[in-house]
Amino acid sequence: PVCVFARDGPGSHSVVLSPSAAFMATSQRVRRGTLSYGVMGNVSGVPAGFFSEALLAHSAGGITEAMLAWGSLLLARGGKVRAAAWERDLTLRTLGYSTDNGAYYYYNTAPNASYEQTMLRVAEYAAAARLPYRYWLADSWWY
Repeated sequence: PVCVFARDGPGSHSVVLSPSAAFMATSQRVRRGTLSYGVMGNVSGVPAGFFSEALLAHSAGGITEAMLAWGSLLLARGGKVRAAAWERDLTLRTLGYSTDNGAYYYYNTAPNASYEQTMLRVAEYAAAARLPYRYWLADSWWY
């Protein structure tokens, strides 16, 4: 999602915008100050009946309330309820490190280092900085 917010304090107006259907085929991009949504560029065709939707949530209570409102709308759109998933999921309850799409080291290594050396350096830094990582997600370049 994209969150846009006023900088006038914790109770400021905030808006969250994201796809609400066709998640894996929908792209969002900011270029030259313009936010665009659409079918990803590598899609060569779409089947009859295909559709894409976006969801917009607003709150006058700040970023956290806007994100919660967005999540509630998305859950309702999918016919789901907000259960205590965070209680069951380590990745939602604790701090971790990820090399997934969007991460700094996603198909990127430290200068003059292999992927393994890069992750060892990240681990050394985390230990020195006392970052309490409880899990590591190693993306596709590890398998």
